[in-house]
Amino acid sequence: MTQRVYLIGAGIIADCHAGGVHRLPGGAELHVADPNPEALRTFKQHYPEARLYASSEEMLATPAQEQDIAINCTPPWLHHPETLRALRAGRHVLCEKPFALNRAEAEEMVAVAEECGLEIGCCSHRHASWELHRKACDLVAADALGRIFRVEWIHRDSRLRRGIEGRSRGIWWSVEKAKAGGGRLMDMGPYDVAVWMELFRPVSVRVSNVLAEQLHIGADLPEGVVPDVEVHLSATLQLEQANGNRIQIAYERTSASHGPEYHHEGVYGLDAYMTWNSLGHGTPEMQIRRSGPLGEVEEEIIQAEPPYPDWHCQEPLLDFARHVAGEPENHALTGQDALRNFSVLMAMYESAERGEAVTLRFNQGV
Repeated sequence: MTQRVYLIGAGIIADCHAGGVHRLPGGAELHVADPNPEALRTFKQHYPEARLYASSEEMLATPAQEQDIAINCTPPWLHHPETLRALRAGRHVLCEKPFALNRAEAEEMVAVAEECGLEIGCCSHRHASWELHRKACDLVAADALGRIFRVEWIHRDSRLRRGIEGRSRGIWWSVEKAKAGGGRLMDMGPYDVAVWMELFRPVSVRVSNVLAEQLHIGADLPEGVVPDVEVHLSATLQLEQANGNRIQIAYERTSASHGPEYHHEGVYGLDAYMTWNSLGHGTPEMQIRRSGPLGEVEEEIIQAEPPYPDWHCQEPLLDFARHVAGEPENHALTGQDALRNFSVLMAMYESAERGEAVTLRFNQGV
């Protein structure tokens, strides 16, 4: 049976996922829906084999097959309704990040997938097959760093992501909470949380000391656009593992810093320290450091090349397709696991709004 992939939305993100369709074993039928005729024309130029539709309703009206996959490539405020539409049309759904606008939407999406006997996944784990991420997971699982007690995860950017800080090519919805769900945390936080949850597999997460700020950056916004999302978010998280170990995470994400740009992802253990870029950007290497008895530093550098261009855009579909097919070797983020990760994001927003700590407890480690 030929694999069929249905893209809901024909924009930049859909173009990225379409590249992954060509990497599926045996190929796949490619279908795409978008109410914007110009977006469809542009998509058709890149993928002439694609079948075009003016709406997702029209595209999903055909009878479903067992392994059909719909990818929700729409803006965040459409993630919930379009995902439900695809699930109820009998398709497994891979949803772009952020998973939803709020916890209630995310819970309903997962519940409907379970009721329909279908799989639902989120693209926030798109780094999962990256060689250095797998190495990090192996080192932590093997206790190679000793007992881990602290993580520093800090990213200060200057006008990196269009729209979030009000310098957009017309994509102004990203500064409005009702449409984007949030700002910098909703944009990049899904990736960060996915790394922590897989590395440390906590049974509880406590969020505190959250600051969510807009910053004054002199953005020239169109009339009627009122930005109400954070440009800066910082927080302290405490992850408790099944063995009782507690890990403190010092977290910061800023998309329009007035200060110098700074990036650091570091994991501190009693025996060693590890740092790398979890998304595979910048220098593709991992550094492991240990201090000897006389203070001498032992340093190990592990280098890795990205597997292929745009791998981080295409791997989510490949992993999800393997998951849908029942193949055990996949890194897809699905169902209740996707909901747990999203709940951590929501806990940060809740803590910022309430000015107090928020604790999440899971039935078992992720």
